[in-house]
Amino acid sequence: MTDTPAQPAVEPSPTTAPPLPPAGVTAVPAPTAAEVVWFFDELLANGVDIEALLDRTAAFVGAEVGAVLGGLATPAGTARPEGSAFRAITSGSGAGAANGGGAGAESPSGEVWTTLADEHLAGIVLERLAVAVRVIARWSAMRQDAAPRPIDVIVDRAAPQGARDIALEQLGLTHDALVRFVVCTGPADDIETLIERLAGERIIARTTHEARTVLLLAAPESGGIDIVGVPVGMRAAYGHTVPARQASVGFMNACDTHRFSRPSPTDLGPYRGMEAVWLNGARTSPLGALAHLDPSYIALLPDVQKLERLAERHGDRILHVLEAYATTDSMRKAAVLVFMHHNSVLYWVQKAEAELEYSLAEPYQRALLFISLCLHRIWRDQD
Repeated sequence: MTDTPAQPAVEPSPTTAPPLPPAGVTAVPAPTAAEVVWFFDELLANGVDIEALLDRTAAFVGAEVGAVLGGLATPAGTARPEGSAFRAITSGSGAGAANGGGAGAESPSGEVWTTLADEHLAGIVLERLAVAVRVIARWSAMRQDAAPRPIDVIVDRAAPQGARDIALEQLGLTHDALVRFVVCTGPADDIETLIERLAGERIIARTTHEARTVLLLAAPESGGIDIVGVPVGMRAAYGHTVPARQASVGFMNACDTHRFSRPSPTDLGPYRGMEAVWLNGARTSPLGALAHLDPSYIALLPDVQKLERLAERHGDRILHVLEAYATTDSMRKAAVLVFMHHNSVLYWVQKAEAELEYSLAEPYQRALLFISLCLHRIWRDQD
């Protein structure tokens, strides 16, 4: 048997060799248009971020891809290769045309690109990629807008402790840092004026809670806050000093105190206690417990109903007179507080005694009257 001599190996002709994929990119079969659509739909359904979108797209098409959004390139530091196909990302409902955009396209807010050699496939991929990038960017912005601000987290008693710890760190506060809250209501310009008058205080953050402006202040000491005045018509109060880890307690105290405040009668102080302007929660915290009673229960209390009837017949002035009398030990001292003759005070007190059906001559009865007046104010100031 004659051995057949081995044939020498034939080197493939350079003209017939398959093209090599770009460095670092594995060659894969070209996907169909339907597969491209399905691929991007699945990624969006799974909620990937832009970096993951680009990584998985590059692996899927077997070519480099990238994006520039808001002036920032992804992957970071990657410039669009010269000669690569690209497509503008617009801020409107559609994406611009490939390789520069088309007629009627809106101002681009970025672009996507690919080194994919197949022009037809590149156009399909870029069209879907531009839409996916825009959708993901919008989702990210919406999540950021929806995320609670740190100040809103630390005042929320239902927030997990871990979330509060993170929020305190974001605010630059340790657990033991002393803070307090200011709560105010009024026109926006007046609120800004009040904030300017707090220039001596360090305002850490601000938010809005149930139509009330809330300020978080650093509190180097537990004393009161001096201010030249509260703009006319504004209601404002501040809470007692608390460690930052108990911010929700301090916030609640400030809100409770605000409910006992009255509109400022003058732009500049000082204010009398009867005027209830710029109240200090450290001095009214026991009364704050009344603010947590059910308003429907308060409305059923006979003395609250009687005080409301007196106000309906004679105006709120009688309530001010009764408060002055309830917090002093004589008609004459009450008269000084409300700028009346003591006989006028006596007249209104007798009106109240007839409605309440008990004498206000004794200190104990006047104390009950004061509590009833506080309950009546809380009932009127329902949130």
